[in-house]
Amino acid sequence: MAENIQPIISFSQQLGSLLVSKGVLSLDQLEVALKEQKMQGSPFEECLLTLGLISEGALAEALSSTSGYDKINLKQALLDPALKTIVPREIAEQFCLIPLSLEGGILRVAMADIFNLNALDYFRHQLPSLQDIIPLIALESDIIETIDYFYGYDFSIRGLLREVERTTLHSVSRDGYLNPTVRLVNAILIDAIKLSL
Repeated sequence: MAENIQPIISFSQQLGSLLVSKGVLSLDQLEVALKEQKMQGSPFEECLLTLGLISEGALAEALSSTSGYDKINLKQALLDPALKTIVPREIAEQFCLIPLSLEGGILRVAMADIFNLNALDYFRHQLPSLQDIIPLIALESDIIETIDYFYGYDFSIRGLLREVERTTLHSVSRDGYLNPTVRLVNAILIDAIKLSL
């Protein structure tokens, strides 16, 4: 008796197929991204962004459709200041996430990479009383902005250098005082003025 055996399709292939079917990527672009992923050993989503084949927003929509996780717009989210003690800034920066709520033992977290098992394991080990962790998909650039807003801006040169290193190509175009590069230059100038006095 012959069984119907379906080939195992990787998440990258599922995501790629969805993007092609929606007209976001061509088959050639998908092939290039898959080859880049294999060569670099980077996550498929990161390759799509690095190659400039897709916007953060389109990627978040596709991830939500493919993974079944909800997407959140952090610019409209209400954040609970009490969560700063549960999720320190260093952890938020390390895993590129923002804690949204903790109710009934369920932690909701906005993440750029919902498949980051290290982040999920961190919470399971650090907060053993948690019953569940619900990741929500958010744009990386929005998370970086929200970390500054939620935890306060880091004005130390070392902190600003870390932030500049984290800044991705698609978030460099931000202008104004929120841009970490502008804040770094300002901090250097202020330090130089203080030293000359």
